[in-house]
Amino acid sequence: MDFTDLIINQVFKDKEHFNVAYQTYKILKDNSIYNKIATNFIQELQKRIEKKLKEDFSIQNIKWETNIDSDSYKINTWFELKLKNWKYPFSLRLLDDDNNRLYFSILINDELVKDKDNIYNRIVELLKEGENSSGQWWTKVKEPYNKWEGDYLALEQMAFCDEEALNYFTSQICKYVELVNEKFSL
Repeated sequence: MDFTDLIINQVFKDKEHFNVAYQTYKILKDNSIYNKIATNFIQELQKRIEKKLKEDFSIQNIKWETNIDSDSYKINTWFELKLKNWKYPFSLRLLDDDNNRLYFSILINDELVKDKDNIYNRIVELLKEGENSSGQWWTKVKEPYNKWEGDYLALEQMAFCDEEALNYFTSQICKYVELVNEKFSL
C-alpha cells in the first residue's frame, strides 16, 4: 500500500506536522534511527546467543566485538571461540560487507593453520551452502534480513527485537558452532 499522498497531506497539515516530518527526515538522513535499531538488535541477539551457547556447550564469557558504522547501515559483530577439544580458534561473525549484503562468516583465527581453504571447503560441503572466498567461509543471511535497512519487514522486526528475527539469527550462529564442535574437534 502506498502512503505517499497521505503522508504528504499530513506534513502540510500545519507547522507542527511539518516540523515533525522535517526532524524525522534529518534523523533518517544521518542514520540515527538505523544505528539505534542495529545497536539494540545486536545487543539483544548477543544475549540470546550467549544464553544458548551456555546451555548447549557450557561456554562462558564470550567476548564480542561489534562495530556499527554511524555513517552507513553496516552491522559488524563477531566473537572468537576455541573450546578445549577444538583444533583451531574460530570466529563466528555477522557482517555487512557492502551495505547490501548481510552475511554469516566462519573464520579460523590462527595464521599458522596451512589448510584453511580445505577446512572452508569442507564447511561448504557439510552445510551445503555458502562459499569459501576472501579467506573465510560465508553465506548470505536470508531475506528479508540480508538487506535489512531497505526492507520494512526486516527493519520493523529488528527495531522491536522480534522473536522471529532473533530466533533466526541465534539458530544460524548456533548451528555453525555446533558444526565446528562436531566436525573440527581433536
